Amino acid sequence: MAHNIKTYDKIFSLGNVENADIFRDENDIIVIEEKVDGACMRIKLQVDENKESKLIFGSRTQNLVEGQINKNFKRSVDFVNSNFVQLSTVEKEILEGYVFFCENMIKHTMSYNWDITPPLIGYDVYSEKEFRYLNVDEIKPLFEILKIEFIPVIKSCSAKECLELIKNVEELEAFVPTSKYVTMKAEGIVFKNNSKQIMAKFVRKEFKEKNSEVFGGTKKKAPNDEEWMTVVYSNNYKIEKMILKLLDEGEPLSLELMHKLPVRVFTDIFEENWREIIKLDKTINFRRFKSSVSKRCIEVLNRFMINRIQNERIQNEKSLGQSPGVQS
Repeated sequence: MAHNIKTYDKIFSLGNVENADIFRDENDIIVIEEKVDGACMRIKLQVDENKESKLIFGSRTQNLVEGQINKNFKRSVDFVNSNFVQLSTVEKEILEGYVFFCENMIKHTMSYNWDITPPLIGYDVYSEKEFRYLNVDEIKPLFEILKIEFIPVIKSCSAKECLELIKNVEELEAFVPTSKYVTMKAEGIVFKNNSKQIMAKFVRKEFKEKNSEVFGGTKKKAPNDEEWMTVVYSNNYKIEKMILKLLDEGEPLSLELMHKLPVRVFTDIFEENWREIIKLDKTINFRRFKSSVSKRCIEVLNRFMINRIQNERIQNEKSLGQSPGVQS
């Protein structure tokens, strides 16, 4: 039986036209959650023709086929399946008709305390019967059945109160709390308006390099419109996130990633920013823009590979009892 699991809706950055109405009605309830740094994982209960039920899994874009699950997801799949087999028939029936969205907690950018960080963290549930994402109070009991920890909720408040809390970027930065799973600030926060089914995210400046220097200059110094676009829309944060997503999907870390990486980054740029881009007073040669994005991707990928090799060397030296960098 083929897998058919809804994919999670893209969450756009706060201020994007896609979430412009999130705070429009001041009495709407806004739930603010910690944004954790892992890989999207989808779970759904599937009942076959013999009325036998089992869980099926997916990453953000791919099915995780039984017997072929890559090592990045195996720990979480095994954890959920071990809990599932202990459920009663009634508990399994309760799970029918829902898609569970979790963050598969593997090492990305954040250095979590892996002694206290669970294999996966649940953050949303979609009802296939009602065609909506559930409220937090509806979600928590469902994750509890599967013994999946729920994402830390920072605050629940009215849209009016929320706007008072986050008047500007500086206040947003200050509002981001220390992560539950590491003694440093969380990567960011997610805002959810379930009555309107609108979500938005805010990523801390430390993780987002919107105005970082590229090709030896800033966006003001970019030699043409295509490189200006590259500076603005394909920052290191975006490209590194896409590299990690490809690795989560089982792609090996090598220059072969360049067959997929620029296309994924280019697509993501337009998915998130197309309304803004078409209003720009720019003359854009899309062939040159793609070439500029590809150039940026190879630079970031090379740096990513070098950093990964250096980190692995340091870890190996530590495990052998050597000081990092000391040759034996």
